[in-house]
Amino acid sequence: MRAGCYALAGLWWLTGLRRAAGALRHYLAGTGAPYALDASTLVALPPVRAAVNARLTEAEAGHWSGTDSWHGVHIGPATSPDWWLAVRGIQFRVERPNPRYYRVEFRKTWNFDRGECAAGVPLAPFARLHERGLAREFTAVGRTGYLPR
Repeated sequence: MRAGCYALAGLWWLTGLRRAAGALRHYLAGTGAPYALDASTLVALPPVRAAVNARLTEAEAGHWSGTDSWHGVHIGPATSPDWWLAVRGIQFRVERPNPRYYRVEFRKTWNFDRGECAAGVPLAPFARLHERGLAREFTAVGRTGYLPR
């Protein structure tokens, strides 16, 4: 199974799914070290952009200030097959030190659950790799620089 996953990561890389390939290879490397996400590209995806804008609108209405709490956003295959395979969904929070600037922080616990399926593919074989010490779950993280509002 592990060799098949490396082959899958190679196929993804060759077909342009570089983020997905990188995340899968990081899982298979088994270090458990944090994995860096390209936050500037991630924040530009339409569902992420819409969710961040909604949080900024709430901040401007006085519902929160400073650093926001964590929120989730789903990234579907129609938005970006690469990001969907790499993270499928992501947690984000907005830091807004003043009304003119903000930045966005992302995190994702990269793991597989036995009963989970993605696009009809059971993820239990991927989970078993972690259970047997052949791969290791990790946290994917990223943060944008300060962006103008």
